[in-house]
Amino acid sequence: MASKKSEPAKGEGSDAELMFRMQKGDSQALNILYERWNRPILHFFYHMGVDRDRAEDGMQEVFLRLLKSAKNYRPIGKFSTYLFQIAKNYWFNEQGKLRRSAKPFSGLRGKVSDSSVGSVQFPDSTAGPRTRAINEEMDFRVRDAVQGLSDPLRVVFVLSAYEGMKYEQISEVLEIPVGTVKSRMSKAMEALEARLKRYTER
Repeated sequence: MASKKSEPAKGEGSDAELMFRMQKGDSQALNILYERWNRPILHFFYHMGVDRDRAEDGMQEVFLRLLKSAKNYRPIGKFSTYLFQIAKNYWFNEQGKLRRSAKPFSGLRGKVSDSSVGSVQFPDSTAGPRTRAINEEMDFRVRDAVQGLSDPLRVVFVLSAYEGMKYEQISEVLEIPVGTVKSRMSKAMEALEARLKRYTER
């Protein structure tokens, strides 16, 4: 179910060191962090159900907010936790605003072609056409089922299944108890299994 996780690109210094360089006005530090983390953030928005254009807009906004918040950064936890808190907050804010205007930030419908997904997809180039078609169809159905989850369940599932975070880190990103993370993940899995049952039992 989970896609291949992209690894942050290598660069000069740790993430925390780069944030301190940003505090001193080093613009190159932001570029390095962008190269390391733009794909995981784009990946997050994609699996939250956002189309490519909005996912890219969201990713750009996250790094803009990272730049603006650099002066307040303190390395008290993982940088990835700090960054995904920004992404999470942005997604929930946009979801709320657009829901009030009857235009949810997520809710992509219809089959997504490889060209529209762009670099977020990681197709198996060694698979034959029929296998790739089956995998793409199942990927679409899983993604559609994930979009059907409530926002609290969806974000927990995406951070765990697609971003590979442990429950403790998800707890920090979402600022909720670990027990709540476990409960929401269990409910998300139950809901997805029910939605996908007719396809997996064929």
